[in-house]
Amino acid sequence: MNRRVLALDLATKTGWAFWTGRSLHSGMKNLKAKTDGLRLLALYRWLTLTIHGAHGVDVIAVERAAGGKRGAANEVLPALRGIVHLVAAQNGSIPIVETAPTSLKKFAVGNGRASKDEMVLAAKKFWPHQEIKTDDQADALCLLRWALETAE
Repeated sequence: MNRRVLALDLATKTGWAFWTGRSLHSGMKNLKAKTDGLRLLALYRWLTLTIHGAHGVDVIAVERAAGGKRGAANEVLPALRGIVHLVAAQNGSIPIVETAPTSLKKFAVGNGRASKDEMVLAAKKFWPHQEIKTDDQADALCLLRWALETAE
């Protein structure tokens, strides 16, 4: 577990979790903006600063978009993922690992249709000393655990 892993639950409220190889940091970044372009720019700036501030990241973990859902966040999700890929490429071709939301829920809870509350409980179980304030942060923490345990 010495890899530096950044896990991102991409949405307007992006949950994030970063394992430095020795310590854990996590939270939620609000990307709410007047336009989709400003939302993308906010993610680009924040992600670039985060990677540089962490003195590099060895791998980035993200959820693949859930098909069939509608709404502003899901319409911009492919563009948010594109920003992650752009920043990864600009920073030494950081590998990106992805999993489907149902696969992440099955990993964390044992059920691919787990609720937000169940995911928060799973995150607390995985990371008992981490203060968890939002379900977005909890999803990122579960994604981080998945990446540390299953991703090569």
